[in-house]
Amino acid sequence: MSGTLVYEDIVTLVKNRAQCATATNNPLDATIASFINDAYLDLWDASGGRMRSVGSELAWTAANSCAGSAMGILNDIKDIVALWPVASSAAAAADPSVQSLACSTTSSATVGSSALFANVKRGMIVSGSGIPVGATVTDVATTSSITISHAATATANPVTLTFTSVLGARPLDRVDLDEILYRRGSYAPGTYGTPQCYSISPVAMTTLSVTATINRYQLDWWPSVTGYYFPMRYVAQFADLSAGLYPDVNDAESHDIAYLAAMRLVPLLGKTHLRESIAADLSARTAERLQRKIAAMMSGDQDASAT
Repeated sequence: MSGTLVYEDIVTLVKNRAQCATATNNPLDATIASFINDAYLDLWDASGGRMRSVGSELAWTAANSCAGSAMGILNDIKDIVALWPVASSAAAAADPSVQSLACSTTSSATVGSSALFANVKRGMIVSGSGIPVGATVTDVATTSSITISHAATATANPVTLTFTSVLGARPLDRVDLDEILYRRGSYAPGTYGTPQCYSISPVAMTTLSVTATINRYQLDWWPSVTGYYFPMRYVAQFADLSAGLYPDVNDAESHDIAYLAAMRLVPLLGKTHLRESIAADLSARTAERLQRKIAAMMSGDQDASAT
């Protein structure tokens, strides 16, 4: 198997490396699922969580038409690292900060267009149907072909993708909501024609709209000017893998999840002797990050913590 593995591929690789016959070991499926998510969490913790870049249209509901407040869309935010104001009028500039282009995707990291990528730059945030959250442009081969950091999950032509640049934009200062409310009541915007600071506050859940508000945030900014997008970079909450999902890791680490899970599984199958050969397949980066935990697995001490 090559490329980033989807959950089902990880399960298959775990069973293959543990020499676990599917037909005779189906009762172990729940255990395998638990071991896979334990391994995923190990990698997640070792890397300090996953930072994602996301365009405004995936983060906030119609922020560019709001005056001072916008409702959040995402429900996996652990912490916001940086947030930028990007004027919506920039879409008409010679080097636009926000572009919506007709593209083609082929379930790979390559995205095509009809020579529309003249103003697309490395580092731009990419969003749209079939594009994983957090994808960015990693290479611009030609005006008709670019490479993105996360492979598209669907084949489509045409599909409208949005490219957002934060290059040259100054991140806003983060303040408490009380500070935003105080400034709104006590300060005139004066010469400030652009947002200067922002706050994030949880949206209160209601009995009428629990699913619409759970883990959602409201964005407030001062001064309450309109016409701005707010792309951001944030650390996501950890979420278990399940059927049809891709782990938020690179290609090698998705294989490492399977190897770590298989190392936990083989003692239950009476095949502890397989651990050493499975450990040898781990990527050097994972082996270094999880050195103590892997050593604990090899010695049979499952409770040792990773460093």
